[in-house]
Amino acid sequence: MEYSAVNSLDNLILDITTLYESSLATENELKKAKSDWINVKEAGAKGDGLTDDTTIIRECLRHYNTLFFDSGIYNVTELDIDNKTLLSNHGVTIQTTGLSTNRNAIKLSGSCKIANIDFVQISIQPLLSLINSNNTIITNCTFKVPNDVTFTNGYVDIYSNNKDILFNNCRFEMLIGLSGGIWVRDANKNGITRNIRFKDCYIHHCGRDESIAVWSWFGSVSNVYIDNCNFEMEYNIQRYHCISLGGGDEGLEGEEGNKITGPSYIRNSNISAKSIHCIIKSGDSNGFIENCTINGNNIEYTYAFKKAQLKNCHITNLNGKLCSTGSPTLIDCYISGQNYSIGGSINAYNTIFETSLTNKKSFIEYSGYFFHCTFNVNTGIFINFYSSNKALRFIECIFNVTSSQLKLINVSKGLENISIKIIGSYLPNIPSWVGAKNSGYICGCITESELLIPNIVCTNNTICAWR
Repeated sequence: MEYSAVNSLDNLILDITTLYESSLATENELKKAKSDWINVKEAGAKGDGLTDDTTIIRECLRHYNTLFFDSGIYNVTELDIDNKTLLSNHGVTIQTTGLSTNRNAIKLSGSCKIANIDFVQISIQPLLSLINSNNTIITNCTFKVPNDVTFTNGYVDIYSNNKDILFNNCRFEMLIGLSGGIWVRDANKNGITRNIRFKDCYIHHCGRDESIAVWSWFGSVSNVYIDNCNFEMEYNIQRYHCISLGGGDEGLEGEEGNKITGPSYIRNSNISAKSIHCIIKSGDSNGFIENCTINGNNIEYTYAFKKAQLKNCHITNLNGKLCSTGSPTLIDCYISGQNYSIGGSINAYNTIFETSLTNKKSFIEYSGYFFHCTFNVNTGIFINFYSSNKALRFIECIFNVTSSQLKLINVSKGLENISIKIIGSYLPNIPSWVGAKNSGYICGCITESELLIPNIVCTNNTICAWR
């Protein structure tokens, strides 16, 4: 879907506004223009923030393809918008007052175009849903839930069978709530949802669950793009994940058709994350985070990332564990923070890790592959294995490791099938290695002091083996 379509909307707004306000427009010109669109106030809508304008706006939707809103606050209960265009040039709010908890106030279907309108939810009813929508553009709009409104569903729900949807330069402000913010899913067993885009958007979320969740319910979901967006999350003790990119709903595991069939991307975005559990969760490694800045706000996460693939990301103020057993992949990243540890298996390429574990945690405890990485780490024990069948590979890495216990590797007694290889790396002032029933070697490394291994002494550029 071409972003140039947004410009055509802007031009249409300009044409309507110019014609409507021009004293030079002839009666025939106005008559011809108004056969294609209508100003809802001329049709009888009040826009005074008090009157229920639902009936008037529904009549306009029934007879016209394009609705133009003069400045004002329009109260509505429920609107079904199918293949229509809603436009304004400034100062327009559509305020939803419905009381239904199982149906969104504004439902879009078909190909819709909406520009320059603020949608505000002042009731318990979820705000917006898209069902069977395609080639829909929503630009320069705000979707807001005030802090005195509570509800149980996602307040913007891309629900089923939606294709080629663009939210451009929109604001999503969910200031309270019992559930998630933006949902991208497919609730139809045979449904297909794909090519959903958020561009230049601001997402402010204080609710319980994810600020945005891409998840398969019954149907197929693929190709979700989040570009140049800003996420700001307030702390909520019930929020497990800040962002979820892919994966079926845990309550529906095993349902036929419950699948994510394509990737989701967050690109060139800023994320200020706060949750009790995880920053970004990705199902089946379908989540890609590229060129992003992520602030962990020093919250102790159970794991910050699961199965996500991060490239050229700058991650700061991280605490807790970087990952769980769901291995993320890091490429060209920088990660810093107090008291964070790797926490799980990981693949990292050309990545810098910086931390000072003042709580004496060990930094690495699971298997992993590190290529051309730098470790600026102050910790009690750098690597601590406490279960069998683990493998670590360090290729062309730099270890600036300070260990208060002078142990680079600590392996519990009795463990078997432990394999550690360090090849072509720089290990200045390396502390002692301690191991039991493990195996590995150091090859082609440069050190500034002798490696102290029980019964074996290794010096510069030597191969060391231990048993």
